[in-house]
Amino acid sequence: MRIESDMFDFTVRANLPWNFDAYARILIPGTVGDTPVAWSTIRKSLGLPPGDRLMQWEEFANGDLYNSVHVEGLGTVDPPFGGEITEPMLDAVLHAFNADRASLKFAAWDSYSLPQLGPKLFTIFDKDFYPTAPPEDYPAPVFVYASDRSWAAHANSDAGDVVVGGPETGIERLVSDGSVEAYRVTPNDRLDWREK
Repeated sequence: MRIESDMFDFTVRANLPWNFDAYARILIPGTVGDTPVAWSTIRKSLGLPPGDRLMQWEEFANGDLYNSVHVEGLGTVDPPFGGEITEPMLDAVLHAFNADRASLKFAAWDSYSLPQLGPKLFTIFDKDFYPTAPPEDYPAPVFVYASDRSWAAHANSDAGDVVVGGPETGIERLVSDGSVEAYRVTPNDRLDWREK
């Protein structure tokens, strides 16, 4: 089991503290008010070619993750707010792995104002993660995992995505589910913004 991550390693593998058979990347939608807007919808509205598993918000937001995007017919789409797992995302992950909320464990890094329920679990990108209680409402803290560690999901606060690792069959269900915008990724795929 790998429990430490280099803060300059932007690969899929570096987002999760354990190794898995397969990985997926859920894109956190932008929003117009309270309405989520999928990245693929934005790309199509802007006349851009379809995205791929490594697309970045910066590609259509003038190179800045924190820029809003004006889309004809939609208005101003605010950027995704990273670092949280929304209820629809968690529902999709639970469905993919045939899991229920009772079997979940939660963790957050030490700068979150959540009670720490034990010693440090692991470090990702120079942030120490501690076990925390299930949220009273959603979005959830940045890290959710099965109690048997068969799968895990990490909401990257700086990339607008949630990286999920788990068994092959669960990842395939997640990617084909359609309720979230998810792509299959490999452990060595880089998720940081790079000028093309």
